[in-house]
Amino acid sequence: MNYGESLAYWYFRLNGFLPIQNFVLHEPNEETGQNADIDLLAVRFPHVFENIGGHPSDWDNRRFKQWKLSYTSNTVCVIVEVKTGVYKKSSVNRHFDRKRLEYALLRFGMFPKEAVSEIAGKLEGKPVVEEAGFVLAKVLIDVPTKRPGPKAEGGLKLCPCLRMTINDTDAFIRQRMRSYKKHKGTSRMFFPGDFVQYLAWRGGVPLAMDSEDGNEQQNG
Repeated sequence: MNYGESLAYWYFRLNGFLPIQNFVLHEPNEETGQNADIDLLAVRFPHVFENIGGHPSDWDNRRFKQWKLSYTSNTVCVIVEVKTGVYKKSSVNRHFDRKRLEYALLRFGMFPKEAVSEIAGKLEGKPVVEEAGFVLAKVLIDVPTKRPGPKAEGGLKLCPCLRMTINDTDAFIRQRMRSYKKHKGTSRMFFPGDFVQYLAWRGGVPLAMDSEDGNEQQNG
């Protein structure tokens, strides 16, 4: 994962989603003969709760309401594409095309196989689709200054999708860490990956010593 994909992962995870990173599509591209992947698949059930960081006030509620995800009454499934540099609209459109959406929906597994093609067709033309108690969404995370202009690629239109920025994900993660500095400080070293440990530090979480460091200081 690059740093943008890591930020996306932790943004959705800290919002109660269960994420899968770099989901490989085991069907080679017809033009290139190469496999591709989906940066992030994530699912969120409506009754998520944790004593630390899992209360209704902890979620990015304003954004989810704006996006109409209905996350407190439905199971939400998001398909996420992350762009940290200059990109083409055609690249995003390809990542959110019907075939890839079908592949993602089959992996989520909430619909029978024979129903997936029709549902993927609906999602291809909309950023959000509600179907049988599930909310499906396509999310693009990018850098505003790197976005292609309206005249790029002959005026090609970007496919319908929800959008947020890399900075938005970073700001949310830091705020969450600041909100639970006491608890995150004692558990920081258990976070899977040094990148999120860095984000915790940048969010103001105190650098608590682990037991081995403490023993070394006492013995020294």
